[in-house]
Amino acid sequence: MKARGKLLVLGVSFALFVVGVAALYAMEGVAGKRTLAGVFAALVLVAGWQTVRLVKRRDGNK
Repeated sequence: MKARGKLLVLGVSFALFVVGVAALYAMEGVAGKRTLAGVFAALVLVAGWQTVRLVKRRDGNK
């Protein structure tokens, strides 16, 4: 189960990265900026989610 969760997070992060890169090259103006802002927010959300999981796991081992 741990490996599956890690692969899921890696896959979602990579997909968001690819969308962000596509927004840089394909979209201009407001649409590109909004897409980049959404991708950045989603990546920050994923990072926060991973941090919370790590802290919970560390607290559970004490």
